[in-house]
Amino acid sequence: MKGNVEVYGILDDSEELLLSESNLIVDAGGETIAEMMATPSSTLAHAPEVLDASNWNFAAITFAPAKDSFGQPVYAQTSCADGSVEFLGANASYVTRAAINDPNSWINVGPTQKIIRVVQPDGLLYHLPPDKLPSYPDPLDTDLEPKAEYEYVSASADGQTFYGHHENRPYFNSDASSWCIGAFGSVNTNSNFTHIYIVDSLDGDFSADADLNFLASATTYSTNTYNGQSLVDKHGFVTLQHEDDSTVTGTTAPATFFKGTETSLPNQITQGFVEVTTYIHGKDIFTMNAYGGIHHIGLWTYDNKRCLDNTTAPYDLVPDANGDTGLRYRLFAKKTFTENLAIRSNLNYSRLKIVWRIDFRS
Repeated sequence: MKGNVEVYGILDDSEELLLSESNLIVDAGGETIAEMMATPSSTLAHAPEVLDASNWNFAAITFAPAKDSFGQPVYAQTSCADGSVEFLGANASYVTRAAINDPNSWINVGPTQKIIRVVQPDGLLYHLPPDKLPSYPDPLDTDLEPKAEYEYVSASADGQTFYGHHENRPYFNSDASSWCIGAFGSVNTNSNFTHIYIVDSLDGDFSADADLNFLASATTYSTNTYNGQSLVDKHGFVTLQHEDDSTVTGTTAPATFFKGTETSLPNQITQGFVEVTTYIHGKDIFTMNAYGGIHHIGLWTYDNKRCLDNTTAPYDLVPDANGDTGLRYRLFAKKTFTENLAIRSNLNYSRLKIVWRIDFRS
């Protein structure tokens, strides 16, 4: 079993192949296959929905920056900080306890003003995050960035699990702590942020002056973002749909779907593959770049035992008002990029298309 990832840059209606590389199938992918094969047939009599093929399909895709972009707290008096001064902004690595305790700091007024503020010390009018290297992929990985740590602000303290990839908490939770972990583009209604400001300093009273230290800005909302189509939960898992069931497809949409071989028996035998396609809108790329960029993508299946602890089959894929679906996932494969894919694409293309093929014949 092998996999290959193709990344295309899209501008207007044209596509340019940016890279085509193999992926890494992790050990947990074998766990999913073994679990699928070992589920007792007697389950059919008691809970037939559990054996539905949809529960064993590829279920979600995620995106992650390099590990150091999450921040590794080393100072006792910092809450979401590693003490670095080379870059200040929305990223969890660089939010200090002093900023959290100051009611007029950007981190506290941001959710009300719906503005993410990112400092670009050299005055660039676009965001260039620090150049960090991702961790080396390992077959034993269960997350995209293993051992990535978030020092979640004490105001939250909700005991949540962190998965080593971009999450989506600001969209569902407007308190300051949620801004330590992100992030995806927003949508006009029911959004917790609508702009990213590039500023030359985070000093000053942003409550009194929202445009303080302002250099440039961009909106983060669109109906064509993943949030615009209700495709991503608060944990950052972007739902996959079968191509036949996907209501949004095409180069202008945040379509995220999979398809298999054709239905005729000969093709199933000779073309044993599954192909996952996702379109990442420029607003999602821009927002993820504010939180460190895209250095990993992950392909996930359902962890059915844990799913059934939280919900029942057939599964509801739409997040509730708190951003949860009750679904839990198991990493099947990952792809790591040395270069920040968000920077490579955001300055040249309006969106990205990722085609991920898993070939079961090899």
